[in-house]
Amino acid sequence: MITHILFDVDDTLLDYRQAEAFTLNRIFESCGRTLSEEDLREAWQLSWAYWDAEQLSETDLPEVQRDYHERYHRGVRAYCGALSRKHALGLTEEETYRRFNAYMGQAVTLYDDTLEVLDALKERGYVLCAATNGLARVQKPRVLALGRMDRLFCSEELGLVKPMREFFERVLQETGIRPEQCIMVGDSLRSDIAGAQSVGIKAIWINREEKECPGDMAPDESVRRLGDILHSKLLMQEG
Repeated sequence: MITHILFDVDDTLLDYRQAEAFTLNRIFESCGRTLSEEDLREAWQLSWAYWDAEQLSETDLPEVQRDYHERYHRGVRAYCGALSRKHALGLTEEETYRRFNAYMGQAVTLYDDTLEVLDALKERGYVLCAATNGLARVQKPRVLALGRMDRLFCSEELGLVKPMREFFERVLQETGIRPEQCIMVGDSLRSDIAGAQSVGIKAIWINREEKECPGDMAPDESVRRLGDILHSKLLMQEG
């Protein structure tokens, strides 16, 4: 019987691109500047360039897992420094980085069905947990603002990164449940789906962009929107 549902945070419950837009607008406003749509598009591309340079999407690589959070801090800090220099914000790299983290912690950029889904699942009696590879200082206030989550498992605090099986084993250990009592919901095939399945947790892939699933990946179920999980076969079987 499923008793717990484990959710990824960014691009599952919260829209990360909108969160970054919110954050950059606040930084620019604090410097008396306006961020144009073109500036925002260029900033998004720059953000991905630093993300990719640190291999932060390649969480299945042992060398990335070993120092993931150092890479995360380093990549975002360098990105912030590049933004400040490009736009002559008059802030040091460290100050831009500090403001980025502070404003990002305020960016509760919900998808339109997030609260409806969480409320419906709470009414059904499920224990709702969040599992994130994001930084604790950023993710904690955002998850807390949702007001529906029973637990938060943050990789930076655990010292473990999704998709490491040890991450998911810690979740099972701390919640006191067996794999068959839990379902993982997330947008990353690598971090969320494969990671959960490595310990026997069934997983639902949020595939908003209708991407093709690689042949070596097999989510237990795929949905287009978060709201679709309310009709998930995995949960309906519980009835």
